Amino acid sequence: MTSCKRLRQGTFEHAIVQRCFRFTARADGAERAATCRFLSNVSYNWVNSHILMTSQLPMQVFNRIEIGRPLGRLPVSVAGFLVGVVLLCCLLVQRALADSFDPYTMDPPQDPEFPPTVSELFFDSQGSMLTGMMYLAGGVGPHPTVVLLHGYPGNEKNLDIAQLLRRSGFNILFFHYRGSWGSQGQFSMLNYGEDIEAALKFLRSNHAQYRVDTKHLSLLGHSAGGYAALVGGAADADLECVAGMAAANFAVESDAQWQDFARYTDNLIMLAGYSGKQALRELREHKSLFDTRLVSAGLRGKSVLLIAGKEDKVVPMATMHFPVVEVYAKDPEIRLSHYEISGDHSFSWSRLQLTRLVQGWMMQNCR
Repeated sequence: MTSCKRLRQGTFEHAIVQRCFRFTARADGAERAATCRFLSNVSYNWVNSHILMTSQLPMQVFNRIEIGRPLGRLPVSVAGFLVGVVLLCCLLVQRALADSFDPYTMDPPQDPEFPPTVSELFFDSQGSMLTGMMYLAGGVGPHPTVVLLHGYPGNEKNLDIAQLLRRSGFNILFFHYRGSWGSQGQFSMLNYGEDIEAALKFLRSNHAQYRVDTKHLSLLGHSAGGYAALVGGAADADLECVAGMAAANFAVESDAQWQDFARYTDNLIMLAGYSGKQALRELREHKSLFDTRLVSAGLRGKSVLLIAGKEDKVVPMATMHFPVVEVYAKDPEIRLSHYEISGDHSFSWSRLQLTRLVQGWMMQNCR
């Protein structure tokens, strides 16, 4: 059994207990000894089973916390005193963790029963199996969950944002559309909506297995994935949040630009059975389906985030971002946030600013 002397050796559990001991002055020697032994065990057992990562917390956190005078007025009965002290110590630990944890620079406290993990998975979309990964947040949950949508063809996957959101308590489902990057089927830009619907259905059907809070589901996409997030979000009445980073709006481009896009497509070996000719045909025949300005009605009642890069030449702010912002901002039922930051199409020199904007907005609106 740990002694009071050992409790004063300077670890974080010990610091909490020492703080509580300041209020034991009225107790006699026997009561102080009993209190010390009891708190030794409670401190080690409780902290070790619920915190585990206390070595990340600075001692200054506890040195700044003042307990206050009421505890000093408790009757000096061992039973009553111990209950008050133990509850107070637990509250101090929780407060210290909440005030000091920084998901940008720290790993979260680990729950040994429900640790964070990555789960490879497959789910069906229109008879084709799509490949994906679930980044599960630690803790019993259920956790708010984000479907992360890559662009066209998906070289930039934004998994740095996925990891940050997981450290912040979100689950992340990342997957590849039909016919892309090994998923079954033939690729088509017209499949985005059905594949997103299938991903959301998978989360709702398997919420217990993956600790998913089905009341807090969100879509987050980049480039063509941003387009897909807006269109897919408008089609699902139960989604809470929709976010687009450099979200594309193919409908505003000229036919000459579409032909450039078609030539680019012919080099994309990761898109099964897809050609520039097919891409051009889809854009010409279904132009209105690619216009994100036209889905504003479906985004009513949702929180919407749009972030654009000022130096983005692939999805220029002037033609693809500001016109969409203008339409959404006119609808009072859309809770719109938008930011224009320095960055190219992948926000290559502003990743930290991008991730902070996304994480901060999701913490405020999507859980």
